[in-house]
Amino acid sequence: MKPLLFIMGGAGNNFYQLNFLHKKCGEDFFISEIFYNQKLQSILGHTIKKPLLNLPEKKCNSFIFLLYLSIFLNDLILMKTLRKSLFTLFDTTNFKMESIFKPKIFFGYFQSSRFEPFHCHFNSKIFLDKSYMPKKDKLVMHLRGGDYLDAYNSKSIKTNMPLPTIDWYTKAVEAALDRDCSINKIKIITDDKDFAESFCKELFDSFNLDYFIVSESFDSDLSTLMSARKIIIYNSTFALMAAESNKFLDLAVISHYMENKSISLDLKNKSIFI
Repeated sequence: MKPLLFIMGGAGNNFYQLNFLHKKCGEDFFISEIFYNQKLQSILGHTIKKPLLNLPEKKCNSFIFLLYLSIFLNDLILMKTLRKSLFTLFDTTNFKMESIFKPKIFFGYFQSSRFEPFHCHFNSKIFLDKSYMPKKDKLVMHLRGGDYLDAYNSKSIKTNMPLPTIDWYTKAVEAALDRDCSINKIKIITDDKDFAESFCKELFDSFNLDYFIVSESFDSDLSTLMSARKIIIYNSTFALMAAESNKFLDLAVISHYMENKSISLDLKNKSIFI
């Protein structure tokens, strides 16, 4: 029986799940998108970036799905009652559990440093509908708002990620400018333009930089991040996967929170952690 990966979360999460499964099983695994539908994403309070559509050969058929789903549900009951799992490896925010037997089902994120070393087999181009045109901007900053901010105001949504601060982003921009004093503008990628406008107005009040909030679509955001020379990343696996897939990158300024993720040696060698 081939292992099965339940795809879940946003595109950045999918990127780490797929690369972990490839490291674990090679090309020999299935995926299911049942936990990656828009209605469930909305219930979980996730920002919906884009469904995974570009790996049709990996998708399991209905018979295989029903078989694996029955095993998974049995393991889920066992985990919640007896703290044991027979065939499912769990790695979610709230549940982390090894299986008693060799795992056949994978449910979770698999992106923490315990899963290092990280190897980028599935480049983030798998999420793009067509070939992107590299822009090669000198500096691009990712600023996450949206569902991430909502999680702090909701009793039903849990997050262990820190809120963005002006202080951290000030230090990050300064680090990028120290590396290249010729930078005179910065592009902002965000999932929350209203939040980004107010945040950047305060942030760049003390910098002699022009800033542009350029987010228009999933494809354009990913393409911009994938071709930047320098990237600032605070709390986003979406931005981190773009950095891992970026062939032009010479510097990433990354938060200590994201340093705890599974990061390739190549990216670590190009990074400053603040």
